[in-house]
Amino acid sequence: MLWSLIEKELKNNLLSMRFVFSLAIVLLVMLGSIQVRMDDYVQSTLDSRANAAAERQTHRDTHFWRFQWTGMFLERPVLPLGILVTGTERNPDPRFRVFQKSKPIIRPSGSIDRNPLVTLSTPVDIMFITGVVMSLLVLVLSFDAVSGEREQGTLKLLLSFPVPRSVLIFAKWIGGILTLCIPFIIGYLCLAIWILLSGDVRFAASDWLVFLLIGLSSLLYIAWMFSAALLVSCWFRHAATSMCMLLLMWVLLVLVIPNISPYLAAAFSPVDSAQSVHFKSMKITKELQNEENQQLQELQKRHNVPRWWQEDNAWREGVELVARSHDRQRQGTRAIVDRRTAQIIRQTDLAHIIGRVSPFVSYANIVTTLAWTGPGFEQHLRLLMREYEDQLRRMTTDGLKDQVPFSADMLPHFRYTPPPVGARFAQTLVDWAVLLSGAVIFFLGAYVSFVTREII
Repeated sequence: MLWSLIEKELKNNLLSMRFVFSLAIVLLVMLGSIQVRMDDYVQSTLDSRANAAAERQTHRDTHFWRFQWTGMFLERPVLPLGILVTGTERNPDPRFRVFQKSKPIIRPSGSIDRNPLVTLSTPVDIMFITGVVMSLLVLVLSFDAVSGEREQGTLKLLLSFPVPRSVLIFAKWIGGILTLCIPFIIGYLCLAIWILLSGDVRFAASDWLVFLLIGLSSLLYIAWMFSAALLVSCWFRHAATSMCMLLLMWVLLVLVIPNISPYLAAAFSPVDSAQSVHFKSMKITKELQNEENQQLQELQKRHNVPRWWQEDNAWREGVELVARSHDRQRQGTRAIVDRRTAQIIRQTDLAHIIGRVSPFVSYANIVTTLAWTGPGFEQHLRLLMREYEDQLRRMTTDGLKDQVPFSADMLPHFRYTPPPVGARFAQTLVDWAVLLSGAVIFFLGAYVSFVTREII
């Protein structure tokens, strides 16, 4: 009996114009967005390689003293999974200035060539397609799942047969979720085929695992939304009333709560401004540079030379002194940045906790963490850049001590590797649990309402 009822639900849904319309919309949006995202990825990769080569070329005729004073630019890593989930990298600064003695904070450098219209549009990626488009399709396909049949009288006719209410509501739940998952699965498989055939983006085995996990989380999000919609449809007798309530629910869960939770978190957990961090870092830098100049003058007097770099013993001692001063500058400014970073992490975590009332917040955290385009990417990137700066410090100090000529070929290559997929997945376990428990709880609510209330 159960499978017969599920088959009936699927047949009614799949043969409707609403399903055909939903399938066409999903395929059109998915394939169109992935092509645009892949073109952006290819162009960003080419730009990154060209800029990295040009940056090394600028250091061909420099020397160690100038290099440690001006530092160098590093290109922001371009990750393949960014074609699926944009995350916080909507309009990123493409380069970072590192190892600059005059301004030791690692900081981005913007580009005046960036198209300003990009900032006015929301990127259409898997998170947008699932979180916004699919959730709207849930409303279109489910608002009359129970209330519509009640208005038409088909529910009364169906219950006149020996059909348990519990079996009927379970069949509607299974049939509705399958109906909604079919367009997404077809579109998602088309994405996989498109990526494989294009050859523009090369996914590693770990990337395909993330691709699969993102798809599963999307299906779980769809199940959450449909379970809530089914509960609303069970509560109201008229399909029009169900649709109005579902639209209100969609606005609150998808638009209002995700956008208001960061402001609430900012009110309870403030963060130091970027200007204050810059001011404090420059103050420390200036003080330490003045102290360094005084020590170098004392060094010249002690060795009785007009310039400390004109005598071998004074030279080596001066290089050590400058290196220690540079290290102290980086440590002092890093402490200031770390304090603000800790504040940002606390604020982000609080916003996430507040926003978990909405399934979209949990879903967004899952996909951005798995694709590694969320807040964690920026923090991890800066940590690795610090390690790279330390390598540059050791290279520069050794080169100055030994008085070897500077060469751009001596510069170590910066290679970014995201954390393992298992570590990223572990960070999202709570959000997986939130989506799963929400889908189950709302189904149980619909089940109890359908079984116990007068619905005819």
